[in-house]
Amino acid sequence: MLRRACLIVALLLVACNIEPRHATGPKVQVAHVFVMPDTVTINPLATQQFAAYGRTNTGDSVPVSVQWSTSAGTITQSALFMADSSENDVTVTASTAATTLLTGSAVVHKHTLVAIVLTPAAVTLASGGKQQFTTKGIRNNGDTMPVSVTYAATGGTITTGSLYTAGTTAGAFRVIATQAKGFADTSIVTITAPPPPPPPPPPPPPPPPPGSPGQVTDLAVASVTNTSATLSFTEVNDGMDAPASYDIRYAPGTINWGSASGVTQGTCTVPVAGTTIGARRQCTALGLTQVTAYQFQLVAFRGTLNVNAVFGPLSNVANGTTTGSPPPPPPPPPPPPPPGSNEPPGFTPVTDRPFDALTELGWGAGAALSLFVDLNGPKSPPSVGQVTYLAGFGGGSAPANTWLDGVNSRGYTQVYVSLWLKLSSNWQGHSSGVNKIAFVWVHGDPVVYFSAQGSGSSPLEPEVRLQNTPAGARNLTPNLANPEFTRGQWHHWEAVLVDNTGDLANGEAHWWIDGVKVGEYRDVQYSSSSQSKFWGDELSWNPIWGGVGDAVAQTQYMWMDHFYVSGR
Repeated sequence: MLRRACLIVALLLVACNIEPRHATGPKVQVAHVFVMPDTVTINPLATQQFAAYGRTNTGDSVPVSVQWSTSAGTITQSALFMADSSENDVTVTASTAATTLLTGSAVVHKHTLVAIVLTPAAVTLASGGKQQFTTKGIRNNGDTMPVSVTYAATGGTITTGSLYTAGTTAGAFRVIATQAKGFADTSIVTITAPPPPPPPPPPPPPPPPPGSPGQVTDLAVASVTNTSATLSFTEVNDGMDAPASYDIRYAPGTINWGSASGVTQGTCTVPVAGTTIGARRQCTALGLTQVTAYQFQLVAFRGTLNVNAVFGPLSNVANGTTTGSPPPPPPPPPPPPPPGSNEPPGFTPVTDRPFDALTELGWGAGAALSLFVDLNGPKSPPSVGQVTYLAGFGGGSAPANTWLDGVNSRGYTQVYVSLWLKLSSNWQGHSSGVNKIAFVWVHGDPVVYFSAQGSGSSPLEPEVRLQNTPAGARNLTPNLANPEFTRGQWHHWEAVLVDNTGDLANGEAHWWIDGVKVGEYRDVQYSSSSQSKFWGDELSWNPIWGGVGDAVAQTQYMWMDHFYVSGR
């Protein structure tokens, strides 16, 4: 652009036959300043290169040094002008820096907006249809330019971003774009009526009746131990294109389905839920007898056993013999239970601690456990166990305890607990109301404990309490009678605990006080299917006094005679 301006100046000098001369005398001086070009028309924000020359008082054209300025936009001192965004005319000025200030100027005209165009000019849409519109400006020289407009619409809506949505009424409507200077353009929108809905399809034919569950034909004993057998089979359809469930039974010798036992321990515990049709499945039956030949059989079903189950054919019979040594001869029959006992028939004695010594029959004892002579002991006087709570003893622990570990090795899922207990007549219940007595463990946790509930000198209620179960803590309050655990008197506490099967809440808790049944629950989940269900990881007299806080006001005692346990 600068070279073009210089060329223009040179051509002008040639055309006018003006030969540049150098002023050398004192009377030769610049009298006028001229800007080239003196008039120009450009777009807003466009650039234009200018040039300046001087004319002396003798009429010669000479180079001149000037300062550039502009009424709007910007101009560099190399005379490169940039227009602003308006459409207003601008004056560009060149000024000398000599003693006598001389100026020359040029006028910059802008190409102006003369119309706007809305695109598309016409469109046909269905009700709810959308169309993106655009608008551009037209300058007086034919150039296009972006413009800011406001939109309006009839028969629909249009956003500020020019997205139009057709209304629900059919007909011809308009979209109007309006620019701030009053320029406007309109597009025609034709909204068509929706087609009539198609007739409803005919109702589908009724589905075929469901089929029967499939038959397992490849049941096999994959492996055995001395007390378990692992079964394998291919899962089948339940007749409704879903994996079937399974009822698995077993019997020593030859199996008869009607009289065979359902599996109640291990991952083969009935019912076994299906996973994937056609998948190879394994599960384990626990609680078997050593060195015994067993037969196994299963049936696939859908629904719920004993409610609405639909069965398929019986599977093939699988055979397996457990390992190990022959079972020892049966033990001598247990002694008859004490008078008034609620021990169920068929239970095998596990332990009967009479408290004739601090440690006996495999029981461990804390250093603070002591023996006490009570000629009125209810089971075998005169020796009974004693735990002493000295005045000032704080809540949250037991002063002494005694325990027996490893009973779970017997594999008993049912257990009977019997103990005789006496609280001193001045017994102060912990402020939390919790006065723990004895614990029964399962799956490695203290899950059940017996508690004489009551604070201060208020009446004490015998409760069975649960902790460390899949469902969390739970308090089993008496629901058959309302006994009081009287201070200063011996009471006989009995309980029968039956572990649940699998993940079902079908475990049981029964307990008696002095021969009277005071509580019965049959909806307990002691353990999950992945946990051991054998009682007796530990049995303990661990009389924790309450929770945190509170203190014993005066020395008090708890006595026990005969901690007896049996199981099945």
